[in-house]
Amino acid sequence: MQQINTPLINPYLLIIQTRILKLLKQGIIPWRQGFSPYGAARTYLDNRYLTGVNWLLCNFTTSYSLPYYLTWHQIQQLNGQIKKRSKAEFIYYQKTSRWLRFPIYNISCVDGIKTSFVKGSTNQEAMYAKIDAWLKPLLQTIPTMPSLQRLAHWDAVKEVVKLPLTKKPSAKYYWHLFKAIIAWTGSSSNLNRLTLSDMLVHYPTAFQQEQLVCELGAAYLCGYFGIYDAWDIETRQGELLEWYYLMERYPDQLLRSIWSVKSAWEFLFTSNKYRKILCLSQK
Repeated sequence: MQQINTPLINPYLLIIQTRILKLLKQGIIPWRQGFSPYGAARTYLDNRYLTGVNWLLCNFTTSYSLPYYLTWHQIQQLNGQIKKRSKAEFIYYQKTSRWLRFPIYNISCVDGIKTSFVKGSTNQEAMYAKIDAWLKPLLQTIPTMPSLQRLAHWDAVKEVVKLPLTKKPSAKYYWHLFKAIIAWTGSSSNLNRLTLSDMLVHYPTAFQQEQLVCELGAAYLCGYFGIYDAWDIETRQGELLEWYYLMERYPDQLLRSIWSVKSAWEFLFTSNKYRKILCLSQK
């Protein structure tokens, strides 16, 4: 396949698009499915989490119960054997100016390797307390309702977000609050923000792209904090049709949105600019 010299356009995009569209046809919005109870997708030997589009594919478009992956060489190194009729997944990555893909195998497809896995914490109260501690300074800074009202199809009457002290924490509650955080992060760090003229003239689905960034960002934060269940995050028929239209007509927006989520994560967890905001909010 032709290699394209850009960080945002993947020459294997048609393959990725087909997998996403197949799930949408089945009535499934991939990033709303939740994570494995064993955590997010990662490598078996060094426990490194998959990132970028590989994070989306291996967490939400496969049916494996275990989120661990190995390369063929690692399987040989551990004296394992790939089960008959097992299919490889592919991870996509950039090397210099070229996009490449590499086969990996889920641990469920391998025989001869002794495995012992521990499920994520079932103590939800402790998990929610950890999230609330992280959120506390943010909630003093983020104009939560204005951020949410900027999202496409946000119903401020039915889906009002309140502080954790006044509303029982749940996967649905944090899902919507995380979307607000990603929206605020984008406006605070100028991550791929589109002007009104860009939205109306150059890119008519700009609002959908912003919503996609917020949805993917919410899913990423849920995985980061160990919120694995997503059964109570609703999906409407109209949303399925809109996501299908976006993925079919503008599949490159998926990679652009993932790129923006990566930037948002770096802003929240590693940037000095964010630390300054937290220090100011705590004074």
